[in-house]
Amino acid sequence: MDIDTSTNTETVDYSNREILTKMIHKETVTFLTKLDSIWDEMGIEGELRSHRGSMVVLHITDLFNDILTEANECKTALCEKITAMLKDLCHLERELQIQIPYDRAANVPLRIVKKGLEEHLQHLDFEKKVINDDAVTFKVTEENMRMLDQFYVSLKAQLDETRAKIQELREKVSTLWERLEESPEHRSNFMDSHPGNSVQTLKALKEEVVRCEELKKANIKIFIDKMRHEMVYWWDKCRYNDVQRQAFINFNSNCYTEDLLTLHEMEVEKLRSHYEKNK
Repeated sequence: MDIDTSTNTETVDYSNREILTKMIHKETVTFLTKLDSIWDEMGIEGELRSHRGSMVVLHITDLFNDILTEANECKTALCEKITAMLKDLCHLERELQIQIPYDRAANVPLRIVKKGLEEHLQHLDFEKKVINDDAVTFKVTEENMRMLDQFYVSLKAQLDETRAKIQELREKVSTLWERLEESPEHRSNFMDSHPGNSVQTLKALKEEVVRCEELKKANIKIFIDKMRHEMVYWWDKCRYNDVQRQAFINFNSNCYTEDLLTLHEMEVEKLRSHYEKNK
């Protein structure tokens, strides 16, 4: 008796776990029914039947293990490929002195990570070619010109984003300097040393913000007192009455923590924004 192993795979979505489980169960029941029939016809019973049954389980277990081994080998190869691509990406970013954002989330499927990295590497390789090659070696083709347009748009967007971020950080640093009462010499030297909108300036501003934030934490009570003076200034500017001022219940708190400072900073920012909108 022949076993029919044909299955219509074209109309079944095996990516669905529930469907896959049902199909495996269905095929298993069909297989065992036919196998039992063959053994019955052969008169196989008792210990011999048990032994052959154990061999069926062993073969199926081996098949599952082989499938898992193959899947793990594919996963390992994919991880190694992604690791190599990440190294190439970091190398190109350092060489071109740019930073390309890409999804590093832990739950992103490896295939999606690999595809995203391939796209980033393709663009960076092209950008390197445009930057380093001369007009003789750069071939004017439809594909190269399309990628050149994309390169221009990407650089412009990155430049606009960098300019906006640098402006935001300059304002933040200036505010921190005021509250820390940094010397005019330090402010002037820093700004003179980090002009424009370069990547180096962006990095320096980020580092200066971190430095100032650390100083702020070390002098938390002084900062809260400064924020309270600033809050009174904005209350006066906004013509707040006593009831409105007393609504901020943390004004007289003596629990000097980062959370208390954050609440004061948020309140000052709210007052400043209110004044700007209604002046």
